[in-house]
Amino acid sequence: MESRELVIRALTFKKPDRIPLHLATNMLESDTVGGLIFPFRGWKLNKFQKRIGIKRSPTCYVISRIKKEKHYLIDEFGSIWYNPGNETIGQVVNPRVVKKWEDIEKVRKRIIHMRNNKGRWWLTKLLFGLFGKKKFRVGSLDQFYFERLHMLRGFGNLLKDLKRNREKVKELADILAEWYIWLVDQWAKQGADGLFATDDWGTNHGPFISPRDFDEVFKPVYQRVTERIHNHGMYFILHSCGNIFYLIPKLIESRVDCLQLDQPRMTGLKRLQKFGGKIAYMCVADISKIIPYKTPKEVEAEVLMMIKTLGKFNGGLLGTIYADLAAVDFPAKNMAANVRAYKRFGKYGEYPLN
Repeated sequence: MESRELVIRALTFKKPDRIPLHLATNMLESDTVGGLIFPFRGWKLNKFQKRIGIKRSPTCYVISRIKKEKHYLIDEFGSIWYNPGNETIGQVVNPRVVKKWEDIEKVRKRIIHMRNNKGRWWLTKLLFGLFGKKKFRVGSLDQFYFERLHMLRGFGNLLKDLKRNREKVKELADILAEWYIWLVDQWAKQGADGLFATDDWGTNHGPFISPRDFDEVFKPVYQRVTERIHNHGMYFILHSCGNIFYLIPKLIESRVDCLQLDQPRMTGLKRLQKFGGKIAYMCVADISKIIPYKTPKEVEAEVLMMIKTLGKFNGGLLGTIYADLAAVDFPAKNMAANVRAYKRFGKYGEYPLN
């Protein structure tokens, strides 16, 4: 069974021969290949671009490795990213793009300007061409609604806005929907099989917002994008950190196909199991509780427990890694044990719980 079919069968609970692997740093052994989107060639923003100089793009990881000192980057939306001098992607800092609600029009005009394919796809074409003939091709929507909104508005501001200025938040989310839908269409033209986005919804203890707020603000715009993705015959994989148990039913209703979780223990394997057969999971051994502190044997045992708990639905579980080990000083031998265990025990339904 070829890699593309393995992944699709895993996402649709049709019992592939083995558990497929999404290995961002090893495309030869991975069942997936990821595409990357660049800012369009010749894009210009504002006075901050002249001061910062470095445009945020897939090459920013290379820049971070070379510079090894704090630096700033700017993305196409005008958000400024601070990197402390390591290999992480950094974080968005002030000044914000939407300081007052009249600035929504800046975002609308910026998105119209951003619908430009010039120079965006050269690396994707190369990667899909070299590795994607038999593999599941994954495109990126980058930061999704919640993350992009607080990058534009500020995290604390957005949480207050959800109560005080809800209609304005909805208006801004609707504007962002036009960007994501355009991107979906472009990825379909590139031959993507699925799309990946990041939206970190949880703290250690629960979601940042209530399920009711998600229903009223985010579910309609999520559904606009997932409908477009599915109309193209693609699948939607959403990364989220934290304990998101109470939002998972809403994500299922929003037609998310797969949740990529770096911290499955934070929500809890038994609680994730309650949604088995309704949504797929792409998991690494927990990066907050297992990878940093356990032995390789304990990591392997954790992966086996995930397979027993989440891989009992004729599919619904995909293996993955946390790719940025150097930035967070994780032991490489433990991540290797994570992959080794998926390869060793990677069958659905063959390891019943005691």
